[in-house]
Amino acid sequence: MDGIWKLRFAHCMFPVKAEVCGIENINYPSVCTEQPSTPQSAFCVRHCDEAEKKGIPTGLRDFVYNYCGVNWEGEGL
Repeated sequence: MDGIWKLRFAHCMFPVKAEVCGIENINYPSVCTEQPSTPQSAFCVRHCDEAEKKGIPTGLRDFVYNYCGVNWEGEGL
């Protein structure tokens, strides 16, 4: 499986070490696969708490555009 699934599946964006049955799989994206806590959130409930403690914004727009520095001119998030 490759990382393309991330484009069609709402997932938590918190980085985690990807493993399948204890064996690392280099084609598996290194993100949490839990659903975001809300449609406007970048993280699942557990990772929202961790991100807030580290001063990382948890809102999807704020995280993507301000924290990650993505520059998007079109409509979207």
